[in-house]
Amino acid sequence: MQNSKNGWFAAAAAALLGLLVCLSLIIITGGEIAWDSNLYYFIGTPVMTFLAYMLGYSFPESPWRWVVCMALGQFGSVIFVEDAMEFWWLTLGFLLMVSIPQFVSAYIGSNVAWNRSRPKRRM
Repeated sequence: MQNSKNGWFAAAAAALLGLLVCLSLIIITGGEIAWDSNLYYFIGTPVMTFLAYMLGYSFPESPWRWVVCMALGQFGSVIFVEDAMEFWWLTLGFLLMVSIPQFVSAYIGSNVAWNRSRPKRRM
């Protein structure tokens, strides 16, 4: 079992990574919400899916937490765009829905980590 310091570090790292990916896309696209651009789906989603895999591999216990924190970090990027907080509940639901690839990736990384840590059986 992980200690709580590692869990807090992973949660903060996931939120920060989600925020940084979305903020960089906002800067690149000129100020629109990150997921209004195709770059979010062609660059942002694969990058965050890879990062979710790495977090799931590095911190394999309950990997869904890292994806939720990453979605909350993406949600934090909405603050930097005007009039985007009007439908915050819809935005958060949308971000969790488009995070399904990250959930799958984090669980795959977690399973790989657990399988690698098990002792090999000899026949």
